[in-house]
Amino acid sequence: MDERMITLSEGGKRTPMSMYTRVFSTILDSSIWQEELHVRCLWIVLLIIAEDNRDGTVNVPIGRLAQKAGITEEQTRDALERLMSPDPDSDSPDEEGRRIVPLIPERPTRGWRLVNWKKYQDISNAQQRREQVAANMKRYRNKGKEDDNALSAVIESDLSVIPITVPSPSPVPKKTLSGEERQIFTKEFEQCWAAYPRKQGKASAAKSYVAQVRPLVDGQTAMLSAIKNYKEELRMLGRTDQYTMHGSRFFNHVWRDYVDGTWTPPKPVNTNVASSPIGRYQRAEKKEL
Repeated sequence: MDERMITLSEGGKRTPMSMYTRVFSTILDSSIWQEELHVRCLWIVLLIIAEDNRDGTVNVPIGRLAQKAGITEEQTRDALERLMSPDPDSDSPDEEGRRIVPLIPERPTRGWRLVNWKKYQDISNAQQRREQVAANMKRYRNKGKEDDNALSAVIESDLSVIPITVPSPSPVPKKTLSGEERQIFTKEFEQCWAAYPRKQGKASAAKSYVAQVRPLVDGQTAMLSAIKNYKEELRMLGRTDQYTMHGSRFFNHVWRDYVDGTWTPPKPVNTNVASSPIGRYQRAEKKEL
């Protein structure tokens, strides 16, 4: 819906005033625009005053209205009478199509309210808000283009003169060990654990180490020899990591079967592995299942 700005000074002459009224272009198709000139002039003046008052009312003497509209008092009274009369051709059903109604019914010639002023005011305000949002979006997009252009100019310039700071990598945080972990994760155990091929269940393995290996004389030496022999057995039997015992299981008594003097090397590959410690513990696992 189109909207025009009209400014009028006293006497009806156009002047560069800061105050303006908003008139929709649909007025050209309304029945009021078919009225005589003095009616249309007074109607525009009423719109301007109602806009200035910001409440849709006009409380001005007839003589003053005539002066503002540039018409005679007789024409002003006639125009007011027509604007207060029902209009069957009006697009608005409010007040039977009347354009204005008296503020005080007993005094119809002093003070009027424009019937549809608030309706068109709300429409105009909504349109202004949409236009403001559109303008803000346009400025935002233009600002983005300016930033992109500025960035492109920097990229296209001699990058050798632009200092580039490469941040140093953040140090990897170290895990804080609890009191219990400090007691079981000893240097001796860590060396044995590092030698074992399948590192699963470290905490459980460490507890077994503390209970079974640490009390022994040369217990670490015995554990390392057991791990070495177990790895040799895996190699001789062609066993993959899939069939290697978890560390937690090996460190829990199984290691005793692989210490020097206890462990017997298995027969070459492709023979039955049932006689090896691996075979015995595989059978034990099947029974448990």
